[in-house]
Amino acid sequence: MLKSRAKTGSSWLISSIGFLASVSAAHGATQSGQVRGDNGPVPDATVRLFAAGDTVASGAMELGSATAGRDGNFTITYDAPPNGENIVLYLIADGVDPSLRLAALLGVDDLPENAIINELSTVATAFTMAQFIDGDQIGGNRIGVRNGALIAQNFANLETGQAARMMTVPPNGPRTLSLATYNSMSNMLASAIASPTMYELLFDLATPPFGGEEPTDTLQAMVNIAHNPGHNVEPLWMFSLGNPINLPTLEESPEAWLLTIKYVGNFIEFDGPGNVVFDAEGNAYFPNNYVFRRNHALVSCGGQQVIALTPDGRDLPNAPYSGGGVDGAGFGVTLDTWGTLWIANFGFFGNSCPEDERPPANSVSRFSSDGTPYSPIQGYTLGGISSPQAIVSDQSGNIWIANTCNGTVTQYLSSVPGDEPELGWIHTIDPDAKPFAIWVDDAGDAWVSDNFNETIFKLSGADGSRLLGPFGGEGTGIHQPMGIVVDQMGNIWVSNSAIIHVPCATAGDTQDYGDLEPDLVNASVTQFAPDGTVIGVHQNPGIVVPWGIAVDGDGHIWVGNFFGQRVGRLCGSDPAKCPPGTSPGDPIGPAAGYPSDGLQRTTGLGIDLSGNVWATNNWLIDAVQTNPGGDGVVLFIGVAAPVVAPLIGPAQPFEETPAAAIAGDLNGDGLVDRIDFSRVLACVGSECGDVNGDGATDALDLAIVLGAWTE
Repeated sequence: MLKSRAKTGSSWLISSIGFLASVSAAHGATQSGQVRGDNGPVPDATVRLFAAGDTVASGAMELGSATAGRDGNFTITYDAPPNGENIVLYLIADGVDPSLRLAALLGVDDLPENAIINELSTVATAFTMAQFIDGDQIGGNRIGVRNGALIAQNFANLETGQAARMMTVPPNGPRTLSLATYNSMSNMLASAIASPTMYELLFDLATPPFGGEEPTDTLQAMVNIAHNPGHNVEPLWMFSLGNPINLPTLEESPEAWLLTIKYVGNFIEFDGPGNVVFDAEGNAYFPNNYVFRRNHALVSCGGQQVIALTPDGRDLPNAPYSGGGVDGAGFGVTLDTWGTLWIANFGFFGNSCPEDERPPANSVSRFSSDGTPYSPIQGYTLGGISSPQAIVSDQSGNIWIANTCNGTVTQYLSSVPGDEPELGWIHTIDPDAKPFAIWVDDAGDAWVSDNFNETIFKLSGADGSRLLGPFGGEGTGIHQPMGIVVDQMGNIWVSNSAIIHVPCATAGDTQDYGDLEPDLVNASVTQFAPDGTVIGVHQNPGIVVPWGIAVDGDGHIWVGNFFGQRVGRLCGSDPAKCPPGTSPGDPIGPAAGYPSDGLQRTTGLGIDLSGNVWATNNWLIDAVQTNPGGDGVVLFIGVAAPVVAPLIGPAQPFEETPAAAIAGDLNGDGLVDRIDFSRVLACVGSECGDVNGDGATDALDLAIVLGAWTE
């Protein structure tokens, strides 16, 4: 069988030769702009234009250069890559003083005719490319780099040299401290530029802890701050006060130097997003608890839309999606191996929703990649679906559903999009159980959290039988568990809310989460070995009321908190990946978590292909029970190692641009095997198994799959 994940020096060389050949095929493009610092031109700067590489923090190609005039203006003539799909172009400007280095991300398409390179563009570059940059080299998975460059345009307007509109108006602007933080970081650079004797102080403050290497230029200093947001926080804030050219600024020291941004889509859709998943292009999908109401005192029943955003926060075409039985969806959202979207309809509604309009809470929904519903108007109800929360796909495309209100887990077998699902099995836990979260391991088996019985257990993917557990009780730290995830080493991590009781409205069981107080004695994250042995019960100030939980590409653990307006971060299972001074389970600074005043009450969170953490605002802080739904999602920019998407099974690092997919590998697992052959057979007569691109699934496609399988 063929494998597509091999990474060799020869493949890099071949792709580089092909890129160079394509570059030489087109001539005469120009890029103009101005280098500015301290609100004035930077004369005689050397400006270089690069195309980002395909390997992490390397492989970038210099396309051209120019020396800026006394007015800071420059024009670079270069050979443009005509076939450079998703290749990000960027500028590096070096001053006569080598301590001064500024940068700007031009993007992929519709490049600005004249780009201003200044402090704001440099901060945006340092953070959005934090997982992809080393010196003047930006590189990594092409989709992640592209999406990071798109997001950078939400921070810096290269045409004006000012902050971009999304940063200056609601839901950002005056509503949060994101703009003030962004300006304060840019003013750190302005302070050094205005007084070159201050470069050394900035570099000293931006030196990583535990013997890290001191930066030698302003761009690297800002990258270091992005990598170590909890280090020297107050001294850096004081330094930023030296030249406050960008306003508004922070009036007091922040908890950490984080670049954040809040998305609300089209402004009339987010109302209780419960969780988030990403597709292969980095687009984000959210189930929505309630019908949108600007006035939360108005009656709101179950949300009947699925929110779908581009990486830079715009609605996808046809979004928000509706139909297919979506009604009061909660925590459950997944993308399967076919690339289709599944939503679990838990049945949320505000407390004044008329009884005859309340969601039935007995279905799941399925959508195509363009938002067309495959499921019928009542959703799929096969398999005893009852107030489903988690819904996940395994590596074979089977769908696992946690029926929170009847104590069962249902599995649907992988099915061709548009076909009725076929029941694989139903596993009954017990009548009082409330299975909430599910995560699939490398073997295709799954770990499940039981919120009511305060346990976790492992089920067989083949027949649903219990393989391990239940695990709970003294010494495990399991207290009203919510999220569960399996990391790259097979360890299981569980978020223990200590206070969240999952309600079952169908049985008259409710809970006003607004009256709760955090239980910091029992709130924790438990780490289990693959055999169910407890490795550690981890607590720190960044774990308040933990709910959603995610693993990044380095195996580190991220936790969404229903209280506290912060997300937690723990060092993962591999000690070699832990930062200096930390061990598995320790907080990765800032110790009190990653705060944002844009956060409300977070349930789900996810890590995208660019290394951004997306945290959902599921509930308002002061929740009105007629409609307690939160109003958007907050992105923490560049703080995590990127993850392959869609996420099926343990998270995998998404570092380099992958080789072209193998012909016949229809589910993207790097193999051509019986799963792909079965899919082609199931798709004969339609397009869903079209391997050779002729618009139909036929004998030619079967021959390709068989040939690759045999080889």
